[in-house]
Amino acid sequence: MSLSSIRRQTWLAAAFFTLLAVIFTWPLAIRLTLNVVGWPGDNYYFVWLVGWFQKVLDQGTPLLSIPQLNYPEGWNLAYNEITPAMALLALPGSWLSGPVFGYNVSILVSFILSGLGVFWWVRRLTGNFVSGLLAGAAFSFAPYRMAHLYGHLNLMGTQWLPLFFMTFTDLLQAQRSTWRTIGLPVLFLALIAATSQYYLYMTLLLSLVYVAGYLVLVERQRISDRKLWSRLALFVALALPLAAAFVWPYLRLAIQNGLPPRSLDEVRLWSASPTDF
Repeated sequence: MSLSSIRRQTWLAAAFFTLLAVIFTWPLAIRLTLNVVGWPGDNYYFVWLVGWFQKVLDQGTPLLSIPQLNYPEGWNLAYNEITPAMALLALPGSWLSGPVFGYNVSILVSFILSGLGVFWWVRRLTGNFVSGLLAGAAFSFAPYRMAHLYGHLNLMGTQWLPLFFMTFTDLLQAQRSTWRTIGLPVLFLALIAATSQYYLYMTLLLSLVYVAGYLVLVERQRISDRKLWSRLALFVALALPLAAAFVWPYLRLAIQNGLPPRSLDEVRLWSASPTDF
């Protein structure tokens, strides 16, 4: 397939996912500056968070410490998901027409990018344009995502997941190391870490299972391939420090005994079970 055909199909897929996003979230598209989806809750927090990121960049305000909230003790953003990747995605819209608009645009863009990520991967695997569209739509508009549309901006950031596993597969299958082969999965893992700590945890856990399954079920002869293990080691050496940089605010707060204790029953209520994976 020629490069022009690939670009044309990508633009058609983007238009398709944009149309679906407008339909599935209607009438949000005609109220982007006025309303958010859902009842008052986390959606209001994330609208505020978009505005706070804008203030930080415009005025040089410290990011994590907000003395005017929970006065006089102040508030640390690490008490909740900071999700800088999604907040920064919302910033152009926020600068253009306010935090509500930026928040809504980032929600809609997450539908488009999530669909495109799966579309690119499935089209590559099958060579079929329609298969890519159907797979992308199934992922982007899955009930899970539609449920979190009501206010969880961080969990709407699923677009990096298919891109990570697609490029991570390239890393496993490559015969030689290149900066593209190693750099792209490193980049997308860092973006996952900058989106949601839940997704980072699940991605790291599933990656271990993915590598084991690949080596046992697909290419068992490569278990002793030193070049493959060297690539994986280099990937880990580059990816973990970047991911750790986004984990550090939460760890620092925990080290300072700033996080409230949680009972095992409370943690179990909200934790992922094996079937969730």
